[in-house]
Amino acid sequence: MENPEGMENQHKETRGRPAKTIRLSVDLPMTDAQNAHALAGKRMRQSGEYVSLDRVISEAIQAYAKTLSAES
Repeated sequence: MENPEGMENQHKETRGRPAKTIRLSVDLPMTDAQNAHALAGKRMRQSGEYVSLDRVISEAIQAYAKTLSAES
């Protein structure tokens, strides 16, 4: 079935392997949760698009993993 004109395809064009999704839960102290929400708001103002808290936490974990791998 073809998409009607003007509608975007819901699938992103990707190259290589698809991204892996890992589910985890994070227990944050209230101050860290507030900082994450403030950072999400700041990123939304900068980019002009919605930035989820999940994305902010994911990027923080990736940055932390990079620093750990650099130390090894």
